[in-house]
Amino acid sequence: MARLPVSGEDEGIWGDVLNNFLEQAHKSDGTLKNGSVGNAQLDSTAQTALAKASTSASILTTVTAKTADYPASAWQIVPVNTTGGNVAVTLPTGADTGAIVAVRRMDASANTLTIQAGGSNAIASGLSTTSSVSLTTQNHVVTLIYDGSGTWTPIGNF
Repeated sequence: MARLPVSGEDEGIWGDVLNNFLEQAHKSDGTLKNGSVGNAQLDSTAQTALAKASTSASILTTVTAKTADYPASAWQIVPVNTTGGNVAVTLPTGADTGAIVAVRRMDASANTLTIQAGGSNAIASGLSTTSSVSLTTQNHVVTLIYDGSGTWTPIGNF
């Protein structure tokens, strides 16, 4: 059975014991193995968000490509084309905890695609929050999840 090393008892084999322990849940590149984290290991906020997302995933809809400012709704995929000018996509206020909005920039023009938080909401950005973010690269997609208390958080790299 895998275990953590014990100080003073595992002299000379400490690294082997630790590696054996880590290999139970991690691949050789350090990423988690599929299925190594389940609901029991997640806090209640994450469990609620995942449950909401799994029951709502069937209603995730892609809207037609937007070429002008657009107020997004929860559970939408919003493709945006800025070749005709700057476009702002405003995230919804009052969304359910775990709601998702994805925004995709379709073009490589010099115009700006801005994703802005609606009302007094914010978008998480590193260790702080901001009222808006911009997508500058063609085919860049940002998926955001709502925490239920006013903050939209990007999922994955941003």
